[in-house]
Amino acid sequence: MSTFITQDIEGSRSYSRARLHRDALNLIHDALEASGMTQVDLAKALGIRKGAVNQVLRGNGNLRLSTLADYLAVLGVQPRIIPTELDFGQSNEAESEETQDPLQDVASEELKTSP
Repeated sequence: MSTFITQDIEGSRSYSRARLHRDALNLIHDALEASGMTQVDLAKALGIRKGAVNQVLRGNGNLRLSTLADYLAVLGVQPRIIPTELDFGQSNEAESEETQDPLQDVASEELKTSP
């Protein structure tokens, strides 16, 4: 495999991880804000320290899918993963809306319907 192809694959993987992490954090932040809960409330509901919640919300460490699911469940949101083509941050406006709206739509719909 050529060096160029290897670098391209490595770059794609790194970009995908970073974007997924950012999108997951944005979803948690949006759900927390929409819920009206504080970080202290969230920590109590999860049975963990506020510092641990703050660490996740700051984006420190590797956010596990189980952690994401736990946080969102407490906040009344069910996550959905929607695959899209790699765009390396150079998407046009229509694609950008298309890839961002589903996460926001899921969060807002779930929050509207939760008791």
